[in-house]
Amino acid sequence: SFNYKLSRLKQGILLQHFVEKEIKAGITVEFDEASAYINKSKTLVQLELWSFSDLKTALKMQSDLQMQKKRSDQNAPFVLPDPIETEYLSAVEIPSQILSHIQNLPLDSLSSPLFYENNYLLIKVKNIKRNSLTEMEYYDKFPTVRKILFAQKVKERVESFTDSLMSPKALRTDKTIFENLYKAIQDWAAKQGETKTELYDYLKLKVYNTQQPTGLSASSILISTRSGDLSVGELLPYLH
Repeated sequence: SFNYKLSRLKQGILLQHFVEKEIKAGITVEFDEASAYINKSKTLVQLELWSFSDLKTALKMQSDLQMQKKRSDQNAPFVLPDPIETEYLSAVEIPSQILSHIQNLPLDSLSSPLFYENNYLLIKVKNIKRNSLTEMEYYDKFPTVRKILFAQKVKERVESFTDSLMSPKALRTDKTIFENLYKAIQDWAAKQGETKTELYDYLKLKVYNTQQPTGLSASSILISTRSGDLSVGELLPYLH
């Protein structure tokens, strides 16, 4: 039954198996992956963004923007909202959904509307800069980038596991608590070159350290359902 499966989840049977077999033992980061990430980090992009609450308005504005130069050449009055102009962002800083949408977009061209975080975005790539790297820099940066990619893969696998196991059973994950937990895991992964602290011990210090709030506490509810909850404190022993 559902209640029995939730009970097993709380006892850590499924979580412990997942952490040990899928996350700790199953994740690798190859040099080619790290090199591709480094290349992205050295590509700087400046964007212009227009945001709209509905698709109809976004499509109309897309048409208006595309006609802007033509109408200006004809000296016709034409008023458009000012875009949000970003600073130069590395390709790894741009959300993957946006990056995928604009990756083949020519410079200074306008994208089609993209539904993103409950709004429709029109995007223009204003400028691109690429910084070169020596071969030795790829090797020097590999240890640091490997930790970053490792933490990203942890997050992706946990999210996939959570979705596949919990969504059909009407379970809900607190996004803020999950993000705080993920950040703590990232911090732990980044410090593995300096210390051999186990994940369980590191998270325990974060959760129970009241002097330095981290957005996590033993009573923070990570997973909730009508039949019961799973707190961060209950999760920790199964990461040991």
